[in-house]
Amino acid sequence: MAMRTINVYVIAILTAFTSAHTAFSAEKFMPAIPLLLLGETPAIYKCKATLLADLNGPGNTPYAKRANFTDLGNLTLFFADHSETGSELWVTNGTPGGTHIVKNINPGSEDAIHTSTLSKEIVRVGDKVYFLADDGEEHGEELWITDGTTSGTNMVLDINVGVGDSWINNLTEFNGKLYFLVGNDGQSGSQDRRRGLWVSEGTSATTRVIAANPPTVGTWSGSEPGGTMVVLNHRLIFEGSSHDEGYELWQSDGTTGGTSLLKNINPGNADSKLQQFTVVGSKLYFMADDGTHGMEVWVSDGSSPGTHMVKDINPGPDDGAVMINIDKAFKKNPGFNNKLYFIGSTPAEGAELWITDGTNGGTQLVRDIVPGSGSPFYNGTGSPRLTFPAGEVFNGKFYFTSLRQQFEDGSPYEDEALWRVNEDGSTTIQCFTGGWVNYLTANDNYLFYKTSQGSVQGASRELAIMDKAGRIRVLDILPGGAQSWPKYLHMRNDQSLLFVTNNSRHAPGVGLYQVECPIEGDQ
Repeated sequence: MAMRTINVYVIAILTAFTSAHTAFSAEKFMPAIPLLLLGETPAIYKCKATLLADLNGPGNTPYAKRANFTDLGNLTLFFADHSETGSELWVTNGTPGGTHIVKNINPGSEDAIHTSTLSKEIVRVGDKVYFLADDGEEHGEELWITDGTTSGTNMVLDINVGVGDSWINNLTEFNGKLYFLVGNDGQSGSQDRRRGLWVSEGTSATTRVIAANPPTVGTWSGSEPGGTMVVLNHRLIFEGSSHDEGYELWQSDGTTGGTSLLKNINPGNADSKLQQFTVVGSKLYFMADDGTHGMEVWVSDGSSPGTHMVKDINPGPDDGAVMINIDKAFKKNPGFNNKLYFIGSTPAEGAELWITDGTNGGTQLVRDIVPGSGSPFYNGTGSPRLTFPAGEVFNGKFYFTSLRQQFEDGSPYEDEALWRVNEDGSTTIQCFTGGWVNYLTANDNYLFYKTSQGSVQGASRELAIMDKAGRIRVLDILPGGAQSWPKYLHMRNDQSLLFVTNNSRHAPGVGLYQVECPIEGDQ
């Protein structure tokens, strides 16, 4: 496949947004003005973008599956849904010839990778990658391992023997081994499906349960476990349950004897509703309900005394924490200046951007972006769901997107706008562009994101690139008004950008593209 060159256009110089703009009203700014109308004349650069593979045939749904890119040496593994093979594990070395399916695990066009969120987990441990797959024959969805080759891709162990799924989730690397939670090991009745903490070193002989219910960890509800697990200060911290305490915060050193309850946040056997574990530095932030204060932000250093509510943002039993983070890419780098940004909610300000350093005094509202009880993160569909679409740290600043703004008359303006929090900690926010911005991804030199604002030649949702000088460029991948819809942006070994989009050969269809860095024209 030949290299395809795509024109890139400089569409704005961000120095146009000087300090004079730092105090403007969010509502007044929100009517979307294409950046090409800001007085900047686009300069044309050349940027090498390679179509690595057609991932979908005509007529298939192009955005059904996440890619979940994972680097392994000079290879990048990912999930792709192809019309001939179904959803399977793929690999690329950054060239068209080196981009292909690894193994058709579920023969024919049936999916080996299920559509559920839990099934999308993939993690690197040493020189191997673990993922979940269903061979469609003798086994259900189980743990698999790969080195990026066909022969090196195999099932580790049929934990729930037979065609039933093991409900595996939270694949986590810890001390050179893989740890994970199992929802059903097949050793108990249908009314007693268990979640246990397991470990694996890549073989059936080294894959075993560390702690299972009863009496330590698990669920007897019979429903698929959500759970969450992270590494904090050389310990595994995860959501576990017992008959006496319910779902609570647990810890493990990777051994059976070293696995125990960390803190019973909601006393008795009531659940604390743990959500969104997020590690920033040496602290773990999460959302929990202690039965008195509603859902609030909590912090832990891995000890029981060091685990406490950060602040009762919405005093009383009502929820004050809405969301710590939801975007997968943001979870790789959620902190900024060793602080956490999250969405907090009060009756007076609504759901807005907050910041915390883990102390009561250091937890505060960044800015009431939509004055009053409105929210810039409301999804506008009539439901109370809120969304923190994306966040990323780039060039010493924190960038994030909001989902809903308002005009001065209060009428909704549905869009995703790109915002910036300054480095000096002054909590100043600058909104410098709108246009359905999402999928923020950065390396040391560029911030990449999807946008429709300022697109050229009639094109709509395209890939935008910002450099350290503040120049924004848009790649018009499908000229003439067609939308490329770039999604699942991933920095491949910090040297090139991979993303999934519509391509010129299929409409609708999905193509895997690569943009090489540095961008030509910057030298």
